[in-house]
Amino acid sequence: MKGFFYLLLSFLCLLSGSVIYILYTPSVFFIRATFSLSTLFTLQENLRWIKYIFSDTAFIRYHLSDILWYQSLLFMIIYIYHIKKIFHAGVVYYFAISLPFVFEILQLVRLIPGTFDWWDIFFYLILLFLNYFIYIGKKKPNEK
Repeated sequence: MKGFFYLLLSFLCLLSGSVIYILYTPSVFFIRATFSLSTLFTLQENLRWIKYIFSDTAFIRYHLSDILWYQSLLFMIIYIYHIKKIFHAGVVYYFAISLPFVFEILQLVRLIPGTFDWWDIFFYLILLFLNYFIYIGKKKPNEK
């Protein structure tokens, strides 16, 4: 049951981050490639009520969706590596954890479209450390 909880949280974070992109930054390549203009306008109209809860601030517009997507990835990593123990921590594990940092660096050197942002890296680091201490770093009583 614990594994299902992490999968559900991962899905909810991914969905929430996507909704923020749809409402506040629909010009992002991912959103333009995923939805047609008519579908995007329909989604924005149906989700308009969320703008009353989350006002249009720089943090919401530019950082919260990235934070939520990284948290989704971290919940998936927790599920795969620490709940199901499908793989041993290795290259794929560490690459997945470092993925948003890699994307930011690739944006900095202009190999992929996007805007490099030090604040994103700062928020990713905080999130990574919080997740490590809350979920990943916990040792079970029978583990050394």
